[in-house]
Amino acid sequence: MRLPSKYVFTTTLITPISGFHKAKQALDEDNKFPDWRIHDLRRTVASEMQRIGILPHVIDRVLNHTDLKQLRAVYQRYDYLAEKEKALKDWGNELQSILGPVWKYKRG
Repeated sequence: MRLPSKYVFTTTLITPISGFHKAKQALDEDNKFPDWRIHDLRRTVASEMQRIGILPHVIDRVLNHTDLKQLRAVYQRYDYLAEKEKALKDWGNELQSILGPVWKYKRG
């Protein structure tokens, strides 16, 4: 299924979401999640994607990590689009199984 926007996380379909600071501040005030950083979400997603069998180099591409080896970056230009799409679908399915029907995406 194609999303109606080039952004996965958007509220306008035109721009990516923003305002993470306000959301984090609200969660911090709730005191249910002490001492965490937004970057912890990336780390958790990466670890959980690896746990469900997604290959590390695909996870790196999903997280938009760049290859530090300059020669490889020059010659290997494949974008891993199909692999990233599958990885994100697999992660979405895993999230749905963890969170249950409350989280289920409503189509149409």
